[in-house]
Amino acid sequence: MKNKLSLSLCIFLCGAFLGACGSTPVDTAAAELLKEASGGGGADSSQDELITQNVQTQFEPTPGSQEVVGWLGYVVSPAEGGDDKLVWMPEGTGSVGLTGATPELESQIIALRNADEPGKYAHFWGNLANGVEDFNNSQLVVTRIRVGDTATDPEPITGWEGLISESVFNSSQSHVLTLLGEYPMQFSIDSNDPALKEQISALSGATSIVRVSGDLITGVPDVNGSRIQVTALETIGNADQGISNQTVVTDLTEGWKTYQNTRYGYKFRYPDTATITSFGVMGVPTQEVPEGMGVEEYEAQLKAQYGDQICVQVEYALGVIYFVAPMEDGGKYTLCGNAGLGAGELLNRSETLTIDHTEYTAEGFELIGPDETLSGHTEMLNLVFENGLRVGFGSTTRQDATFEDYQMNGHDMIRRIIETLKFTG
Repeated sequence: MKNKLSLSLCIFLCGAFLGACGSTPVDTAAAELLKEASGGGGADSSQDELITQNVQTQFEPTPGSQEVVGWLGYVVSPAEGGDDKLVWMPEGTGSVGLTGATPELESQIIALRNADEPGKYAHFWGNLANGVEDFNNSQLVVTRIRVGDTATDPEPITGWEGLISESVFNSSQSHVLTLLGEYPMQFSIDSNDPALKEQISALSGATSIVRVSGDLITGVPDVNGSRIQVTALETIGNADQGISNQTVVTDLTEGWKTYQNTRYGYKFRYPDTATITSFGVMGVPTQEVPEGMGVEEYEAQLKAQYGDQICVQVEYALGVIYFVAPMEDGGKYTLCGNAGLGAGELLNRSETLTIDHTEYTAEGFELIGPDETLSGHTEMLNLVFENGLRVGFGSTTRQDATFEDYQMNGHDMIRRIIETLKFTG
């Protein structure tokens, strides 16, 4: 980094956690020191400046509040006014209010408001309190922000508790630690110790609750842009029985909407930020048109028969899903899915999804083309169910984002949406 600023500022919060103040007063001398060290003047809102800022603050946390270390999210400012909110990733993890512990950090938060992908995502540090006058009755006092491509130095973490699962990132399996509690944040975990590495693999997908210590790095190409290098791991309980003073089971789809297709007998859940588009009959083979009937008349007949939900497209961030009706029940009359493949190396891919307590294997490909944009490097997998319903899912096609961006923002969420699928008749 060009200038790594690490200052210790004493902050008097004036009841900020309790909503007593509209802003957080800062010790004047400390603020002047910060201004001088950062080159004077207001905070630069450019992404490069945000990367170089690494402001450490010290304050007295509110009793019962939670320390936040390297959590990934993005800042939304409502168009109709009101409080800013910080949306944790992956979508569905939760949202909180936020404020900067210093004017400089507040400027960084403002610069991140409603930012475009992929630069809108950042890692946050601070202290999170509930029962305060802010969005969702919660507020994160931000003491540090990381955004952009620069990785942080390893920092020690101790006693983090959660469940271990598996995910796919950069075409390989990653182990993921999902924290217990109200906000089930996710971090990739690994270890340089062969014994610990084997233990992580053995616990992946199990209901064992683990306690993890090690070193956290953020801003890396892995799940949620983070990785914990584990140096100690112990099993402390089981999610089926739970552990004292912990909220173990969290519904990551809480608050999601439900889409139901009555014509084809299925439904699924999706977050507010996903976009749903449905398609009906788009055309008919001329050789199929009955004798004595015009093409337009036959097409109108098919539209009345099959409706406008033959194909349902779900777009979330850089990922997309297609729910397509059985071929012989209208599916052949719609164009739904990727238009075609570009040039490059084609890798066969398969992975397992659990839908309504049953495991299904999706098969497809990853195309590695001449560049890393989502026009050159893409993936698409498919599931076909016994009733003929087809589900295709993978990355969108875009020039302004990379395959790595998709794996951080969209990859996991579209799989979570598919795993809410249920057949209704």
